[in-house]
Formats: sequence, structure tokens, C-alpha cells
Amino acid sequence: MIRYINGQQSIHHIAREAGINKPELRTWVCLYEHHGTEAFMKSYISYSTEFKMDVLNDMNETGMSLIDPAANEER
Repeated sequence: MIRYINGQQSIHHIAREAGINKPELRTWVCLYEHHGTEAFMKSYISYSTEFKMDVLNDMNETGMSLIDPAANEER
């Protein structure tokens, strides 16, 4: 990514060299530009069993999809 950002090589060249598609590399570049290396740090949040059960119960009672609870993460 740095070679692309610094104008040293094209997206096409770097993607071909890395064996990935150009749209994927562009996404990574965008993430890096907006968030720096933090964008690529694996984050994991451990939720309690009680919290998970609350979310599942809410989903069951309200008909939420699997994506909806993520939007309501603040509990």
C-alpha cells in the first residue's frame, strides 16, 4: 500500500504482485488512509453469556435480523 500511496507503483502492479484483485487492494488502501495500521489489527470483543442471551431474546421478540443487533450494540 505504501508504494501505491507514495506513487511508486500502480494498483494494478501491486495487486498482480500480491496475487489479489484490484478492488480488494483499493479497499485496503482506503482503510489504511482513514485508520492507519489500526485498520488491520484484529480486534475481538468477548461478550458474556448473559449479554448474548439478551441479544438472542431481543431478536426473537422483535424479529430483528442478524445485522440489526450490531446497530444496537450499545446496551
